Amino acid sequence: MDSAMLAALFMAGYIPGILWGVGCMILTAIMAKKRGYVNTEKYTAKTTLKALWEGVPSLLMIVIVIGGILNGWFTATEGSAIAVAYSLILGFIYRNIKIKDLPGILLSSVKTTAVIEFLVCVSSIMSWVMSFAKIPQMISSAMLGISSNPIVLLIIMNIVLLIVGTFMDPTPAVLIFTPIFLPIVQAFGMHPVHFGLMMVMNLCVGTLTPPVGAILFAGCRIANVKIEQVIKTLLPFFGVVLIALLLVTYIPFLSLAIPNALNLVNLDDATAYGVQVCNVPDYGTNEVADHALALTLTLARKVHMIGNMTKDGVWNYAEAVPVHRMSTRTVGIIGAGRIGQAYAQRVRALGCKVIAFDAAYGRPGFTAPDFIEFRETADQVLAEADIISLHCGLNEQTKSMMNDDAFGKMKEGSYFVNVAQGGLVDEEALERALSSGKLAGAGIDVVCAEPLSKDSPLFNHPNVVITPHMAWYSEEAALELKRKCAEEAVRFLKGEPPRYPVNTPKK
Repeated sequence: MDSAMLAALFMAGYIPGILWGVGCMILTAIMAKKRGYVNTEKYTAKTTLKALWEGVPSLLMIVIVIGGILNGWFTATEGSAIAVAYSLILGFIYRNIKIKDLPGILLSSVKTTAVIEFLVCVSSIMSWVMSFAKIPQMISSAMLGISSNPIVLLIIMNIVLLIVGTFMDPTPAVLIFTPIFLPIVQAFGMHPVHFGLMMVMNLCVGTLTPPVGAILFAGCRIANVKIEQVIKTLLPFFGVVLIALLLVTYIPFLSLAIPNALNLVNLDDATAYGVQVCNVPDYGTNEVADHALALTLTLARKVHMIGNMTKDGVWNYAEAVPVHRMSTRTVGIIGAGRIGQAYAQRVRALGCKVIAFDAAYGRPGFTAPDFIEFRETADQVLAEADIISLHCGLNEQTKSMMNDDAFGKMKEGSYFVNVAQGGLVDEEALERALSSGKLAGAGIDVVCAEPLSKDSPLFNHPNVVITPHMAWYSEEAALELKRKCAEEAVRFLKGEPPRYPVNTPKK
């Protein structure tokens, strides 16, 4: 999850984990009482304190592993190796292991690991088959076709992940379903850390259930019992875990309380602790510029509107009047960075006059083609252009920059295109500008909350073209994104400077 720091995800798991453990403890107590299990030992304060003291070395493993990961001493994968080494040391301290036992322990470990690795390999094959058949995308489309209600969508996601977890290892499942589900949950305001905990908790249930159930197989092998002997007893525990899962799903506080209290989801903290943060800003430059041009031409030539009318039996070009020659139009660009300039080159090739505003214009290092005429303010661009296209970033200064006042400064009958950020636009103000006739049309690829509600009044305007945040996409762009992410990681591991740094971490 690219927007959730590893430390935040670790800390977010504490309360859900405690909830899971306490629930199982309560059920165990109830079952023990019902079955008449009798405690043969009497516990006093002295014996309790003694047991607690003897357990301190074991409990320290959590502190060492989690503390080491949070402080950047080692990675999560290295942490698992440290946990194994620490467990071995504890075995000697508690005198449960002797030197002569090591060969047998190693052999048993190899056998258990081989079984688990085989299950993981089979699970990985299944994940490849699912990806090849585009099953996750089909599931996503089916979900959105059933409902746009967040409560319903989260129930469906839980069901899907629980089913997937039974036959797929968590790692490939996370890699496959995170890109599918994360945009959906973010559209209705679910925090990535909260979503991450919900997903991991779902998939952890799968590690306890056949047919893959890596932890179930490992536990049965260690206890030297068959799965058939324990699965019936586990059923009530699954019920408790599912209740805990629902609580975690619908109560964000359970996942976010600790990360928020510790301020873990924070770029400044990453910088302070020496964590390098990178992004890939240029993988879809051509695609976004092409999409902006496609929306521009669709609006200016009224292709979308007149095409739908023609399908309805209206064969009359006059319904599109007026349409103007592109070489007579002035295109205004707000944000003349990499994508803005690529879009400018495209509309310039059609003969358009190109004007722009960019807050960075005139600063050292900022360059732009000579044919772009820069204005001192965004308001000047709004007032002069026949077509406005947004290509700027979203921040406190630009949030809802296209409001009633901004649309009011645009030309009568002008067009508006946004392929940048949904938060740049006050959508109610946009709807008012369209209804009043101030705007002749709008092309939108991004909205404030995705997916856009089916009840949005923007869908009522025949001169509005809405696409589902796809401006970035082409098969080549998707491949380039993955390749550049991998290359950036390799550069970091080799000690080379990153190509796309977001911060400058402290050494």
